[in-house]
Amino acid sequence: MLNTNLPNEHLPLVQTKLYRPLVNADLIQRPHLLARLDDGLRHKLSLVSAPPGFGKTTLAAQWLAGCRQPIAWVSLDGRDNPLPQFLRYVCAAVRRVVPEACDTLHHLLTTATLPDVDYLADLLVEELNALPEPLILALDDYHHIRSGEVHQVLRTLLRYRPPRLHLVILTRSDPPLFLGRLRMARQITEVRAADLRFALAETRPFLLNNIDQPLDDEALRSLQTRTEGWATGLQLAVLALQSQTPAQFLTRFDGSHRLLAGYLIEEVMTGLPESVSTFLTRTALMDRFCAPLGDALLADSPWPAASQAIIAQLEQQNLFIISLDDTGIWFRYHDLFRDFLLNQLKKEQSQTTLAELHHRAGDWLAQAGLIEDALRHLLAAGDALCAADLVETHFHPLMNEQIPAPVLVRWLDLFPEQIIQAHPGLAIAQLFLFVLRWDLAAIAVTVNQVRMLVQADSIQTDECRQLRLAVVDGIQGYQLYWQGDTRRALPLFQSGLDNLKDPVAYTFMHAQMVIHLAQSYANSGHRETALALLRTALAEATAHHRPVMVMFLVVRTIVYFNAGELVEAALHVERVLATANSPQARRDWPSVGLVQVWRGWANYFLGAIRYEQNDLEAAARHWQQVEAMRYQVNPGAFHDSLTGLALIAQAQGESVRALAYAQTAREFAVELRSPPLLARSETLEIRLALWSNSPVETLRRAQTINTSPNQANAIWLEPPRLTVLRLLVAEATPESLTQALHMAETCLHQAEHAYNTRQIIKVAALQALIWSALRHTTKAFEALNRALTLAEQNGFVRTFLDMGVPMMELLQQFDHQHNSSLDVKGLLATFARELDTIGRRELTAQYVQLYNITPLTQRELELLTLVSRRLTVNEMAERLVISPNTVKKHVSNIYTKLGAKNRREAIATAKEVGLLEVKG
Repeated sequence: MLNTNLPNEHLPLVQTKLYRPLVNADLIQRPHLLARLDDGLRHKLSLVSAPPGFGKTTLAAQWLAGCRQPIAWVSLDGRDNPLPQFLRYVCAAVRRVVPEACDTLHHLLTTATLPDVDYLADLLVEELNALPEPLILALDDYHHIRSGEVHQVLRTLLRYRPPRLHLVILTRSDPPLFLGRLRMARQITEVRAADLRFALAETRPFLLNNIDQPLDDEALRSLQTRTEGWATGLQLAVLALQSQTPAQFLTRFDGSHRLLAGYLIEEVMTGLPESVSTFLTRTALMDRFCAPLGDALLADSPWPAASQAIIAQLEQQNLFIISLDDTGIWFRYHDLFRDFLLNQLKKEQSQTTLAELHHRAGDWLAQAGLIEDALRHLLAAGDALCAADLVETHFHPLMNEQIPAPVLVRWLDLFPEQIIQAHPGLAIAQLFLFVLRWDLAAIAVTVNQVRMLVQADSIQTDECRQLRLAVVDGIQGYQLYWQGDTRRALPLFQSGLDNLKDPVAYTFMHAQMVIHLAQSYANSGHRETALALLRTALAEATAHHRPVMVMFLVVRTIVYFNAGELVEAALHVERVLATANSPQARRDWPSVGLVQVWRGWANYFLGAIRYEQNDLEAAARHWQQVEAMRYQVNPGAFHDSLTGLALIAQAQGESVRALAYAQTAREFAVELRSPPLLARSETLEIRLALWSNSPVETLRRAQTINTSPNQANAIWLEPPRLTVLRLLVAEATPESLTQALHMAETCLHQAEHAYNTRQIIKVAALQALIWSALRHTTKAFEALNRALTLAEQNGFVRTFLDMGVPMMELLQQFDHQHNSSLDVKGLLATFARELDTIGRRELTAQYVQLYNITPLTQRELELLTLVSRRLTVNEMAERLVISPNTVKKHVSNIYTKLGAKNRREAIATAKEVGLLEVKG
């Protein structure tokens, strides 16, 4: 098949949009405009704004061809209005020139969850600020952009322009980018229609170089006057003069047609052979075309294989055809010319013929791997069924390569909702979006409807029905597993794997079912079966160096982690990181999103292991790595890494820093509008409040946290219901302790049923505190002995330390009566060292309570220190490697939280409450 020079839709970028237009050798030189643009490199922006046909792109291409600086070019169209899509092209254009540039943004744009526009704008500024050399970024056809978010990003980029970046915008109308401010600051170079009009001195060589017959001065001046130097008008006149004399043409062409390109195009089209005019009108259906695509559109004509020759003829005649790549494969028409051709096509052809042409285009594009373009044409042809089948055919290969949420969203957005709900393949693709977002509630609502839709479809083959049901089984098993119903999930995973006949073609789906089946076995007491299943899958993936091997390695870690075998879990997770960070993985899987996601999981679990072993420095290092990959990892892993960092800060007596991490975690949960993350934010704040001895009455809000589902499968540091259990113990009333006892028994039963030793240790330790508070010392010691026995075998420390003074006192009583092991004595010694920080914890709690101040985030605390040093906004931005805009937003938040109107008041309040040191 033709090498299209366009990527497969697994990386959905049209590479030809990143090619700068080629410059013809016979172009008329315009030195005064080129000099103006050269001089404009000192400014932030060069704006070339004029109506169609004035030669904006030609001038820019001519200028850039002579520039010594690297150039990143993007040709925009209406489909680039979604901000992520716009940024993908900008990022790709920059990386074509500087491959290592915008690395964070590049990976971020492949994730299922994207941050808000401010974050993306600031990140773009920061990453372009790191460019190693000057770069020109040219955005052609910017008039297609109507998105307020895209305009906002460019406004930020212009306001805080990286010093090595020069922006060029080519547009038919002025963009809303605060151009007045740029003019006042003399930071913009403008070229407009009046500048682009050809002067007579430029018109003369242009016409004489392109017309074979003689043209006298009077005719030259007449054409100059009637076109008013309009480049497209002159070019069309040249084409029309190839078939008639100047006198004949000038007699028919008067000034009333100056802006009517249609008139001149008609003059040109009249003299063309039928084969050429047919090719022109049919290929005008396409944003871009090539010879094989043209042949597909001419398949029913007398010229089914003439496209290559016709394209060569059009290039020779310079008939408004623009080459899009260096190899001369892909082309497009000038917009004015294409508009005329489309109107002609619609006048000449019936709706049935137009639909047939769209269908041929869609079929060819699908074969070339250009799925999104194919979908548009198939839907334009009215064949929603074929378009839906195309999605179903390609989304599994898509998932095998990357985290596919952004692409799936765009594909599904092309379809009306009623079509999605009526087509089993589309409905299953939508279910996958819920899986990628961990939206268990949405899966629960729709999965049975999708199953019935599959079963009721009489058109599908038995093989297709079997495959669809296998996928639905896997997704429903996923939902049930994470809701704690392993018993019902296990047969669904087994059924799905049995019916998924081609594990290579469905690598990602197969891997998802394998890892959840393995975890289901482990949580049902069949750990060896689970590990054997993972070993087999890992061996197969390793033999073929498939990225899903990282998933199998992490899940093997989870099996040992939940079994409480921390040393063994650490060994396996170290192998995950060694594999994911190896030179081979970085070479072979640079754009495979699942590797980055599961690298994040690996660091999260290693942080959790080191935390439980009380190696707080090591735990912090791993969780900070997850923190640095905010939107590139699973949202739950990111949120719980912040939770872990908050717990470390609290354990080290730095309660202000702990509250800052908690605040950041809550802001993240709010940003994602995620109820599960909001619940975990709530429980973290309760844990910190309990730790700092805040009055229990202020924690009644915890009663609203959902504790009903079975959370024994949870992989978080602590499921929300265990935090509620801590709260009930802390209240220490007969009612709360009775409720806690019942809840602990339920949690313990569920943890035992799931063979989750890690949770058994936690619940048994909490049970010991409940029995102790109820004055049942014997039962308290029994529960404590169970927790200690399991903990000593596996190296658990922090579970006990995090329960504070009540646990220390109970351990002292237990040690006194039982002459305990060295492990218990070591635990008591660690308690003694850690409780030295209680004073600082109480002081922080008082400051929050007395001054009614919302805790500052970690970034805000860093900035507060810089504010106190009276640094400028730009100096603070440079210190923290963020944009000045971000600095201003954080400083505004600091003032709000401290109730201050200005820097002086903020510093005074911060010193008063202990956030800043008061120097003598």
